[in-house]
Amino acid sequence: MINNLPPNMQVGGLNREYQSILADLTRMIPSLLPEWTYKEGDDFGIVLLQQLSYLADHLHYRADATFRDMAPTKTPHREVLRQFAEWLGYMAQRATPAEAIVTLTLDAPLADDLLIPRFTRFSGAGPEGTAFFETTTEVLIPGGDTSVSATVVEGQAKIDVLLGLTSGRAFERFVIPQKSAIYNRGDDELEVTVGGEQATHYLYPALIQNQDLGYWVRQNPDGFLELRFGDGTFGRILPPNVEVRCTYRIGGGIAGNVQAGAIKEVVSTVFDSSGSPVTLSVTNPEAAARGFVEESIDSLRETAPAYFRTQNRAVTQADYHALVLAIPGVYRASIVPQGVNGVQVFVVPTNVSTGATVSDALKARIVRELDPKRMATDVISVFSCSLVKTDVRLFVRAHRNARNGAVREAIRQRFIGDDGIFYESRNDLGKPLYLSDMIGEIEAVPGVNNLDVLVYTRRPKLVWNSASGNAVLSTVNPPTVGPVAPDDVWTITMLNATQFTVTGLYGGFQETIGELGTAYLTQGGSFKFTLAAGDTPMAEGDWGVIRTGKVVGNIILEPNEFPVFDARSVVIDVQGGLGG
Repeated sequence: MINNLPPNMQVGGLNREYQSILADLTRMIPSLLPEWTYKEGDDFGIVLLQQLSYLADHLHYRADATFRDMAPTKTPHREVLRQFAEWLGYMAQRATPAEAIVTLTLDAPLADDLLIPRFTRFSGAGPEGTAFFETTTEVLIPGGDTSVSATVVEGQAKIDVLLGLTSGRAFERFVIPQKSAIYNRGDDELEVTVGGEQATHYLYPALIQNQDLGYWVRQNPDGFLELRFGDGTFGRILPPNVEVRCTYRIGGGIAGNVQAGAIKEVVSTVFDSSGSPVTLSVTNPEAAARGFVEESIDSLRETAPAYFRTQNRAVTQADYHALVLAIPGVYRASIVPQGVNGVQVFVVPTNVSTGATVSDALKARIVRELDPKRMATDVISVFSCSLVKTDVRLFVRAHRNARNGAVREAIRQRFIGDDGIFYESRNDLGKPLYLSDMIGEIEAVPGVNNLDVLVYTRRPKLVWNSASGNAVLSTVNPPTVGPVAPDDVWTITMLNATQFTVTGLYGGFQETIGELGTAYLTQGGSFKFTLAAGDTPMAEGDWGVIRTGKVVGNIILEPNEFPVFDARSVVIDVQGGLGG
């Protein structure tokens, strides 16, 4: 039959969709069956060819999809990519819950201690409606006191849920019935009992001794968590007909990233030692943070291969970087060698836009997970990143038919919208923000004719390296940098509680003695600032640095610095178009 193909008939991968397949089959009719002359749609033979073409089209589609999904760089399906990542030893991060520090206050002191139970519930208005929080441990207000601080976590605890009865077979599996159950490989995220005996969490079955009551956790293709038990070699076989129970939390995502003061309601009733209800109020002095959605496809494509390349050991900076990024709660990381064997790990936590810092618990987890993988002589230290606020001021001339307001908003979104120039997803620790890149991107905004850059810089920031007090840069008289000043680092050294000296890396030693509360101008007028007294007085020998950038130039960042923005970061004046 192949030898009788008509001209232009191609076999293989080109004529693959329905119409071209049907056209090829129809063109074959005169060569194979010359007596078949009627080829309209009501002909039974044509109907059969249409059915065959449809079937061939569907088979081609399935073949294409299969080969596409076998390539992690191309598949659009997160579950396929997640399973590839798991095969490489990397567990995709699930949604994580927000955390907040709250202040719990009684309306009057009690004679006895007040025990606030674990899982006491609170609520507040969040970005996706009302968000609920719970204490994860018992909290005590001592008798005679009226307030205490406590950590609360977004979500709801499901306590001692029955997952099923054991069968006595090897490698038993039990599914947590709610897809939003929180698990990111932490030892304290799930509490599992088998027949009343506490089971121990392990990351991998190979780590479990044959008689240990241990379990490991995997996500099934439907998105539910599975608890898996051993076979007598990797963990003990469970005895038959006993209950498997689990305490877990549901929630996670950005729902709990509430603003400061948003947590206002005590949902649970709290009782004193005599069993009487007490009046308790709650507030969160700072915004809740670290609520994060599940890991994206793009992140999986980048992180899983990097994690695999480490081969579960930390030798090079790239190894450390990949391993740290794989830890839940870490958004960005920078690895800086220190001395012969020191390793400094600077971390940007998830939801850095809320101003979150790295918690002690996250620091401890990073050290704990790196410890078995590091070289024996490496000494690991974990630090929060330094957040650097960015500023831009533009004068934009719009096309005469463009609306000034629409152009202004479009430019603003190019800076602070999703994937904008200043937006967190686009930036990294120590990565410069180049002036030329910014200009090219803004000039491409529809309606922009041309622009003048008046300011493109990092906002001056004071960091005390050694200090007894907490003097700050004044926001009433904010610091200003001269129009031709270079990038510089200014060292502030306290002579006593109120006076200080100033030395610039490029500006050199300044002869003028500074005074707290008084504006200070460096020689040549390159930098003007006011150092304001804080709540705690400074002392002789305290010192810190202020980094400044050019008024218009590339925004240069240190390896521990990450760019952020606030309400006054972007100022845009648009003229030449329609309207204001």
